[in-house]
Amino acid sequence: MSEALGGASAGGAELGLGAADAGSGAGAGAASGGEAGSAAPEWLGGLPDELRGDATLSRYKDVEALARGHIEARRIASSKLAVPAADAPAEAWNAVFDQLGRPDSPDKYDIPLPQGQEASPVADAFRPIAHQLGLLPGQAKGLAEFWNGQMDATQAAYFAKGEEEIGALKSELGADYEAKKAAAKATYLKLGLPPEFADELDQKVGSGALMRGFIKLAEATGEHRRVDGDGEAGLGAGLENAEAQLTALYADKSWREKLNAGDSVAAAQQKRLLDAAKAQATRQR
Repeated sequence: MSEALGGASAGGAELGLGAADAGSGAGAGAASGGEAGSAAPEWLGGLPDELRGDATLSRYKDVEALARGHIEARRIASSKLAVPAADAPAEAWNAVFDQLGRPDSPDKYDIPLPQGQEASPVADAFRPIAHQLGLLPGQAKGLAEFWNGQMDATQAAYFAKGEEEIGALKSELGADYEAKKAAAKATYLKLGLPPEFADELDQKVGSGALMRGFIKLAEATGEHRRVDGDGEAGLGAGLENAEAQLTALYADKSWREKLNAGDSVAAAQQKRLLDAAKAQATRQR
């Protein structure tokens, strides 16, 4: 809260809110005596010795001037803000936040929303936090604008990276890209994932690595051959070259790790392909 408190130190320090010092204004104007070398005002004679020689009192020419100066000093003191100690209770800090201009309730904060959004759960969650921390309206708004900008930049970088990865994959696969993408789409749908993403799988997935994963999954389950017009439909179909599929799977480190860890899907896939490869070898004899 250094901005809100103007850099004042904690532990009983005071923060001026535009008032002059106690020695200025009406108080200073009321004092006419006490110039260097001048005689002490007459009214001081009725005071005890320790007060009679006080330099501050000698500035006032009479009791009326003293009274006016005292009133002005109290006015200035009341316009100063005492900053609580760092370990002060929340109530003490809340009084400071309110005096500085914190809204009286969280819903009074004007929190800008991300571009294109009419509502934001993040903004709704931020308002009570901003109020608890004692943020001024401008501070809360500034933080929200900074956060929205960071999120926009992060999202833009994410999509740019995804497009770059997909572009690299297209260059790598060349003419085979569209056929492999169609096979990945068929696999995606067969897995029961949201169909609205399937038509633009490469854009919706948003990552070349994930797109590669769906292509490999399609190849491992026979979907690529089905799309090309060879083999049966569905996961587990298209076992005509089961031995080649097994070779591809054994070359996949992540698949081997799953198999070695006892993954039931990987084990079933291995058994199915082994049985198909054995049957194919028997037919070829």
